[in-house]
Amino acid sequence: FILKLEYTIDNIVTITPDEIIFQTGGLFSPTSFRKFMIDTEERHNPIKINCDNEYNKNIVIHFPKEWRIETNLLDVEFENQFGSIRGHYETDVDKLKVTQQRFLRKSFEPKEKIKDLLAIDSSFSKLYIPTIIFKVDAVE
Repeated sequence: FILKLEYTIDNIVTITPDEIIFQTGGLFSPTSFRKFMIDTEERHNPIKINCDNEYNKNIVIHFPKEWRIETNLLDVEFENQFGSIRGHYETDVDKLKVTQQRFLRKSFEPKEKIKDLLAIDSSFSKLYIPTIIFKVDAVE
C-alpha cells in the first residue's frame, strides 16, 4: 500500500527582525500522522508489531534566496531490534530537501523494551526536528 500526499501547511513560520522561526509541528517526526501518549514506567503489556512496516517522507521546503538555514541538520542512521531510521538533509540556495525513512520490523518484545521502540517511532526519535531557524542575508 502506497499513499502519496502533497499539502500546504499554514501558520508555522514566525518572522522576527533577526530571524525566521519555522515550527515543524511534527512535520519531521517519523510518524507525525499519529499522536499517542505512552507511559514507559507503567506499561503492562508486551510490545507486538504484527508485520513489517516502512514509512518514507520526501519533503521539499522552498524559501526566499535571502534566507539562510542556521539550524544544523545532520544526517541520521540508527537501528535496533525494532527496526531502523534514516534521515538525509540537503540544502540549496532556496530549498531544503529532506528524505526520511522509518522501518518497523515484525517483533514481539517484553514491555521493558518500550524505550527502544520509542527511539525509532516517536517524538524522541533522532529524526524529530523541533524547530528550524533561518537568518536573513542583507539584500544589496
